[in-house]
Amino acid sequence: APSGPSGQPPQIMSGKRGFILKAVISGSLLVLLLTRTPLGDLGAALAGSDLPLLLLAFAVGVGGWFVAHLKWQRLLGALGSAAPYFDLFALNLIGGFYSLVLPGQVSGEIVKGLRLSQYGVQKAAVATSILMDRLTGLAALALAGLMGLALTPGSPLTGTAAWIALVVLGRSVGATFTVD
Repeated sequence: APSGPSGQPPQIMSGKRGFILKAVISGSLLVLLLTRTPLGDLGAALAGSDLPLLLLAFAVGVGGWFVAHLKWQRLLGALGSAAPYFDLFALNLIGGFYSLVLPGQVSGEIVKGLRLSQYGVQKAAVATSILMDRLTGLAALALAGLMGLALTPGSPLTGTAAWIALVVLGRSVGATFTVD
């Protein structure tokens, strides 16, 4: 398993002080969010929503996170490096946090890459895996757009977009789960 210089995975802000600091920062951000959110409007929007569709959207979002970590693990494996799945899960969450707090999406990717390189993964593999992760994410976004176009009634490209989306989706799923 990847490890830091001491033979153990690097722990930033670990121990009792780290936990307290993280709890204070998280609580402060949560209070800031709740004081700036019109909770009445949010409640009204949720009350008027279709609960099964809302739950489906939530499940797809959570499932997407698990697939993203698997994809990153497979990309690292193809580059001759390895990292445990749940460590990559944690790094993606950390990167997502920094992308929200620091300016720009790239800041989270940089933090994620720096943390992964502390685990002993070669810097070239880290950079390549993150770049490929971003490019495949962009391709997935384009695929989602094609699927939306395919499902839009009256669109002149409905049939073509549907076939392109199905082919791309099939090849992507096949490539993700192909055993080397």
